[in-house]
Amino acid sequence: VSLKVIGGEVLYLAVSDGRKAVSYHFLPLEQGMVSRLLDEILHLSKEGLLLSFPDLKDVLGLIPEQASERFFDTDALEKTGNAYPNLYDVSVAAYLLNPLQNQYPCDQIAKDLLGMLSPSYEELFGKEKETKVYASESDETEKKAGLYVSSEALIAARAVPLLNQKMMDIGAEKLYRTIELPLVFTLSDMEKVGMAMDRDALLSYGQELRVTIDELEKRIYEEAGEEFNINSPKQLGDILFGKMGLEGGKKTKTGYSTAADVLEKLAPEYPVVDDILTYRKYTKLNSTYVEGLSQAVSSDGRVHSTFQQKVT
Repeated sequence: VSLKVIGGEVLYLAVSDGRKAVSYHFLPLEQGMVSRLLDEILHLSKEGLLLSFPDLKDVLGLIPEQASERFFDTDALEKTGNAYPNLYDVSVAAYLLNPLQNQYPCDQIAKDLLGMLSPSYEELFGKEKETKVYASESDETEKKAGLYVSSEALIAARAVPLLNQKMMDIGAEKLYRTIELPLVFTLSDMEKVGMAMDRDALLSYGQELRVTIDELEKRIYEEAGEEFNINSPKQLGDILFGKMGLEGGKKTKTGYSTAADVLEKLAPEYPVVDDILTYRKYTKLNSTYVEGLSQAVSSDGRVHSTFQQKVT
């Protein structure tokens, strides 16, 4: 654990469990130490200390146990209507004020809300992924990390009263307190619990799909009079509207359009088009869901997704 005071104002922690970083800097630690440390920090909120995070769910994700019940304050809920009165998520509050942005980084919040200029991640590190950048442990990276993380901490602390006031101005404060903030904990728990997946049943369904796909493929080749790449829009367009002369083709710069809306109009009249649409449906099921989900199943037999609250 590395404790640093930056500019006499901001204290930040640099820790890691070798899997994911807090404050974006890697140091070797005993397994489980990060979780225990974060647990102690988060419990400071029970003592009345307001803990403000740029992204609270990321922090909760580093604690193995479910967080909603652990930090749920029944007394506070009865008194204030807020079960987590001393834990604050700056990005969720910023999202409620402007739900049309793609991201809510601290440097943008500082500019929009505080009139502060703060270095963005890209300005300091380019487009490299965080794990690659901070794993380097160079002196220059240490210096940049200190600047970046301490800026985030400072912004997260200073933004709270302004965010609260602006949410009250538009009537969103209750929405934040009673729905959005509790949802952070619920989504974190959902990510940890995961969704049970019967891999054998999934693979069995995939085999059934592939049999159907092979049969459709052969039938389409027979109807077209030759083999071609059904998944190639150009080849498919040339076959349907060039060779077979189907009416209703829309010519584009790259060839005929084979978009779903074009083919759906032709399907009732032409069996080959109906077969192509069915082929697309089953190949999509197989590639996206059967193959995709089977690869996403973890060692515990469950799929652990990431739920993005701020893009709904």
